[in-house]
Amino acid sequence: MVSYGEKIHKVETSEIAYFYAMNKSAFLTTFTNKSYPVEYSLDKLEELLKPEHYFRINRKYIINMAAIDKMYA
Repeated sequence: MVSYGEKIHKVETSEIAYFYAMNKSAFLTTFTNKSYPVEYSLDKLEELLKPEHYFRINRKYIINMAAIDKMYA
């Protein structure tokens, strides 16, 4: 559940493409390119999310494995 203005939206974790940090806040973006603020830090989200589905690529992004097409070392 995410709050957006005065509304609360239900977002399934399978719909989330990635989480990101910006200006000391955290947000999620869905596969349909909708962004919502989240109440948790990326560090806390990393603890809560299943590692087989989400991958922390750097200190500002946690990516859904289904959203990754290619990765380079």
